[in-house]
Amino acid sequence: MFTAQQTLADAQEFYADLKDRARRLGRDPDLVKILPGLVPLVGSTEAEARALEDELEGLIVDLARRDNLTVRQLIGRLGGGRGHRTFAGTPEQVADTIEEWSSAAAADGFNVMPAALPSGLETFVEHVIPILRKRGLFRSSPRSPPALQASQRGCRTAPLTQENGDVEVHHALAASVAVTTISGIPASARDTGQTRLASSA
Repeated sequence: MFTAQQTLADAQEFYADLKDRARRLGRDPDLVKILPGLVPLVGSTEAEARALEDELEGLIVDLARRDNLTVRQLIGRLGGGRGHRTFAGTPEQVADTIEEWSSAAAADGFNVMPAALPSGLETFVEHVIPILRKRGLFRSSPRSPPALQASQRGCRTAPLTQENGDVEVHHALAASVAVTTISGIPASARDTGQTRLASSA
């Protein structure tokens, strides 16, 4: 289930409530995967990550001024990527946040929503995923899709689709990487800054 919580405490409360509801309805709570949205702003240093965050906020202000948007209209335009946990930090700090939420019964995985495309996703894959792999939180080799595994065991399962068969992470941390763009901001303005980390590594 894709969801949106900004704090660890809120995420834990939602997680516990949903797993409990599944249990009370006779469902296996381990089969109900909860994936809060995460908007990572990754920089090689904390200062660079904060600068990226400031740059994004500036783009949002520019968008509101350019199109003379009311607060309600601005929220409508940005609703797809806001309301989720936005975190600015180094690759290690982003990995720390993912690990903390995973181990604290707050998430089974994350819906990763980079603020800039394609560089935000590339930066996440190139710099955060290797750290998660070293920590044993992200698989390092391909695995058969769940539908194929089940058919090999003679089980019936739903067909493999984008919704139920994305990337799997160690400790049942199902990582579904989805990308959301900020509508109304030109692609050239959206994709700013984050390529610096990749090119400097």
